[in-house]
Amino acid sequence: MYCLFRLALTLNYFLNEKFKVDLDHAEKMTGLFLHNLRENRQRSDERVDDWRLSLWKEALSPLYVHLADEVYKEWLLLRYQYVKVSPDVKSLLCELRDKYRLALISNGTSDAQWEKITICGLKPYFDCIVVSGDTPWKKPDVNIIYMACDELNVKPDQCLIIGDRVETDIEGGKNAHLAATVWVNYDSSYQTLPNENNYPDFIVHNVMELKNVLEELTAKKRQLS
Repeated sequence: MYCLFRLALTLNYFLNEKFKVDLDHAEKMTGLFLHNLRENRQRSDERVDDWRLSLWKEALSPLYVHLADEVYKEWLLLRYQYVKVSPDVKSLLCELRDKYRLALISNGTSDAQWEKITICGLKPYFDCIVVSGDTPWKKPDVNIIYMACDELNVKPDQCLIIGDRVETDIEGGKNAHLAATVWVNYDSSYQTLPNENNYPDFIVHNVMELKNVLEELTAKKRQLS
């Protein structure tokens, strides 16, 4: 998600510099688009480009709605630039997959999420990929988490979940009674902060810290055995 917010910031400056949109106003419109992108379902008979363009038309205020086509094209260009996985993270995934079974659960429409997964080249790194748009559920619904557990052939209490959204990843993991929840707190100014009902078991500031969490969990398990 961090890359998406960097994308949004770049787009805000694009709106400001090219169309003289006030930065605060640009941030509100871009934020509304991102919110709708996460929360609104694409119709099964709707092309992904048409759906995204309609979301931009909804997000842009009446004064700027005529810019929807140009803004969408710029957003799409930036998306291909920013939505990528670093070599370090890919190396980490390879290392983890040697020891663990890995699942990716992604909220969003089927076309959009599979496009992102393909752009990032993530398929080879996971034993199981579940996209909410292909199921009746989305995080934090426990059913989509249990579906991933079933595909991995593991019990929920043998799993941990790592994610950057407490309201979906952490809350879902808590509700599913997973072994542990790990929140990636990369920039709290752009993230919903946890409360007593969805407070994570671990907080990291970079996904690369996950190895430390796993080592700590393994040490605790040895102590209990």
